[in-house]
Amino acid sequence: MVQGLGRFYRLRGPAREGAELLATALVLPPSPLRPLLLVEQALLFNIQRHHAAALRNAAALIQLGEGLSRSWLKVQGHFLRGETLQQQGSYDAARQALEEALNLFPALEPGERTAPEGIALEAHVLRGLGNIATRRGEAESAEGYYQRALSPYRALEDRRGESAVLNNLGALRYDQGNYAEAQRYCEAALTLYRALGDLHGEAKALNNLANVAADRRDYGTALRLYREALALHRITDNRRAQSTALNNLGALYWELGLYGEARTAYREALRLYRESENRQAEGETLGNLSLLELCIGDAGSALGLAREAVAVSQASDDPYSLANAYTYLGKIHVELGDFDTAEGWYRQALALRRIYPHPGRLLELRAELAHLTWRRGDPASALVEIEPVVEALGEGPALDGAEEPYQVYWVCHEILSVNGDVRAPVLLAEAQRQLCARAADIADPELRRSFLENVPAHRRLATVQSPSGGES
Repeated sequence: MVQGLGRFYRLRGPAREGAELLATALVLPPSPLRPLLLVEQALLFNIQRHHAAALRNAAALIQLGEGLSRSWLKVQGHFLRGETLQQQGSYDAARQALEEALNLFPALEPGERTAPEGIALEAHVLRGLGNIATRRGEAESAEGYYQRALSPYRALEDRRGESAVLNNLGALRYDQGNYAEAQRYCEAALTLYRALGDLHGEAKALNNLANVAADRRDYGTALRLYREALALHRITDNRRAQSTALNNLGALYWELGLYGEARTAYREALRLYRESENRQAEGETLGNLSLLELCIGDAGSALGLAREAVAVSQASDDPYSLANAYTYLGKIHVELGDFDTAEGWYRQALALRRIYPHPGRLLELRAELAHLTWRRGDPASALVEIEPVVEALGEGPALDGAEEPYQVYWVCHEILSVNGDVRAPVLLAEAQRQLCARAADIADPELRRSFLENVPAHRRLATVQSPSGGES
């Protein structure tokens, strides 16, 4: 009954009400149900971002296990500790806790490890280690952990565990820029979540599908999915997931040129991340705010935010957010005319992009370096540097996942034009064709207008003069 009650509130919410009910049971005289109550309450605490309370429950389980010489309780305690630390962005400590849990499985009582509960718990631990490897950019390791977790979930016909791993694999493919596979995994997860009535899981899958749609520039679909995900997270009182959805929604508003709405969403996400001491997500959101301020034209504010983003992302050891923050600092210093400092930041970003590759972002960074060379007054060298970018653009959808794809086209056009290269008008025409096609996919006329007129690179492409003297 306790497990069923906890699962109900995790799936349907509100988490606060469930945690309070379990707290009432915990004040009663000690009973054999106490460990189970501690587990279920900790899981609900994590949904609410009450991480200190969840860690206390984890410590209580470990202490119970020590006192009763029960490895099973210690495994559960270390698992909960790892899951909670991971949500806070403390990945090294989280990995250590989960590895401690994994190493304790051979010490379980006969039958405990092979019982359905033991098999499921080991799969949970493996999935947690996969999530940490994903955040660390260790794609091969993450894939291995997820596949090891998926098999026991399917053997147990544990559809909730299976759907969670499928969603994780979708997020991993998304980080790698493989959007077709990401969508396939997330859609499979969404189908299972809905069949289970798992609102929390459904919202996570919707959020990941929105990420894919946004990176594919399907803005209408992305906006709808983000809003659906946020509404479900509010129903289930999942503050951790609300902050993620707000951050993603802010990124989409930014891409559409809705800068006021983007700032509001980012600031609210940042507040929630700081409340929960999620340093990794805090660094990511600070970087997003930095790029937003740069687009608005406030380089001073952008510089302060980007420096904060670097400090926080370094502290949380998040290579993806750190590479983004380094790139933003490069852009800011170009805007400020400090070209040597800009190059230093770009080179640091490039080093990380080579270790943790993302084709679209890497191509975007190479374009920024060529742009810097041109701004320094060396158009001939800039032409040499931009050549691989121009070639990639001619070979297909090379900019999947790039943050500002039309800025890449604009930079290529500028460098080709200043060098008198005959490809300049051809590339410009292709960029404008793609931009108009993207805009045509935005059904809402106000969103379409914002997309074309408010985003600097879009506005430049839409109004640049063609060689014949007419407006393109």
